[in-house]
Amino acid sequence: MNELEIYGEAEFDYLLYTPKDYDGVKKYPILFFLHGAGERGDDLNLVKHHGVSRLFEEGKTLQAVVVCPQCKAEKTWNSDPVKLKKFFDRMIEKYAVNADMVSVTGLSMGGFGTWQMIM
Repeated sequence: MNELEIYGEAEFDYLLYTPKDYDGVKKYPILFFLHGAGERGDDLNLVKHHGVSRLFEEGKTLQAVVVCPQCKAEKTWNSDPVKLKKFFDRMIEKYAVNADMVSVTGLSMGGFGTWQMIM
């Protein structure tokens, strides 16, 4: 799966990128990308406009599992950090990733969410 895929979850819909040789056995680093305020809502295609997910749309690759959740329109990443942490934990359990190699990055509102998550 060397592409972004769309998944629906109870708390967050998200885009998932896995390396071309991802087989569910070999463990990869995981990167969470938190978008800015302009990409909130229920249209995951908005998340592809900026940041890491845009690079994948342009054909770039990365040897990591990348999860790009979408924040609901009326929320911010800081609205419920416990819920976001539970989502991160579930993604780490669900995919073949090295739990010691977790990164979080974000733009604008996503930058604030990144700070919230690392604190």
